[in-house]
Amino acid sequence: KRDFHRDVGYIYRKQLEEAEWLVVNKCDLLSADDLADLQARLDRDYPGKRVFLLSAKTGEGMEEWFAALLQHETAGGQEVEVDYERYAEGEALLGWVNSEARCQPRQEVDWGQWLARVARTIATRLEESGHEVGHFKMSVETDGRRYRVHQVMSGEEVVSENTSDPRAGRLSSTGETPVLPAEQLRPTDETPVLPAEQKATLLVNLRAEGEAKALKAIVTQSFDAQSEVEVLFQKQAAFQPGKPVPVHRIAVA
Repeated sequence: KRDFHRDVGYIYRKQLEEAEWLVVNKCDLLSADDLADLQARLDRDYPGKRVFLLSAKTGEGMEEWFAALLQHETAGGQEVEVDYERYAEGEALLGWVNSEARCQPRQEVDWGQWLARVARTIATRLEESGHEVGHFKMSVETDGRRYRVHQVMSGEEVVSENTSDPRAGRLSSTGETPVLPAEQLRPTDETPVLPAEQKATLLVNLRAEGEAKALKAIVTQSFDAQSEVEVLFQKQAAFQPGKPVPVHRIAVA
């Protein structure tokens, strides 16, 4: 498996150094041995930081984290030495794509399943093209319902969520069988598949390593490749972050 360019990794490490706490989600996906190893490495690499290991899905560790948030007063930002030239080089390697579209079904459509299928297509094309994913999120909203998918890194599963179904399962970016059967990804109130005349709003947020124009093309072409829904993009922004220019600097004593 490939990883981010070292200059992109530099940005991530600096963000961890600056943080007062480190909060690790999705710990339900790791074994006890892996969690112990992760805790040990964080303690070694970022000494003195409080680490919370939790799972928003199962609720494990959430109560401790919330209690700490309510009781703790921040000590202020950590002073971190930053090489701004290297930071800028890392930022320039990342592309952003933000899009908003109106969707009109051409036939009866299950919005959750449709969104997950397109997300798998995008994730696969990104991986095949060598674009390492920083984060990838999409949502489609219609008639008070919202369906979401997200991926946190290349090669990982695309997770599908239905806000009206707490059992929302996971769909593999490789197109493997869902952890939960497809019918269990539908609303628990057994609302029928939405009619073809039902419109929806689509939002796309992608940050990945690569040229922004190339990332935008992958997103657009993936929606063009499907025939169930007419997707009309109203807003599309694709860009590389600019070089950080700090107004104030902390002088070294």
